[in-house]
Amino acid sequence: MIIAIEGIDGVGKTTIATKLAEELNFEYVYNPFENAFFVDGKAKFKELKCKLVKLNSSILSCWFFGLNAQFIEQYYKTKNVVCDRYLLSNMAWFTNDESTMNLFVSCLRMSKIDLLVYLTVDKSTLENRLISRENGSRDLWKLEKYDFFQNNVYKAIEMSGKEVLVINRANLDIESTLRIIRDVIIKKQNSN
Repeated sequence: MIIAIEGIDGVGKTTIATKLAEELNFEYVYNPFENAFFVDGKAKFKELKCKLVKLNSSILSCWFFGLNAQFIEQYYKTKNVVCDRYLLSNMAWFTNDESTMNLFVSCLRMSKIDLLVYLTVDKSTLENRLISRENGSRDLWKLEKYDFFQNNVYKAIEMSGKEVLVINRANLDIESTLRIIRDVIIKKQNSN
């Protein structure tokens, strides 16, 4: 089973993903593409991502993250994993026109992931969380893009018709969030 935890930085993806993996006795995978595909892991992945950003090509970036999603599904298909980031958390930043949105939606439609969870919070809560983080100020620029990111995610979900578990964490603690996810997993397992 592949479970992906998605959302803008500061919503608690890593916290929820690590705790969920621990509870389920699943493998936790942070940014799975960089760990699965590149021998040098994070360094090579970041180098390639930086090159894409420098090219300033949204369509190429979307193709890259679409390939990422397909690769994750193939690489981890026989394992039980919780992925910290998958498709929504990456592609939403680069979707800025009709072509990239259509690519985003197509990638989402092709996804065969077992459970896609999108965590969200309001902008004010996000700001407080980012400020309270160690080195949180480096992510504060994302507040300016909050509406852009959220709009792209929700539009892609709606257009794709993909089943996504959306959880607003503004007033939910970690345990309550995990309980919601566990309940959905149990329902999915019982329906199979």
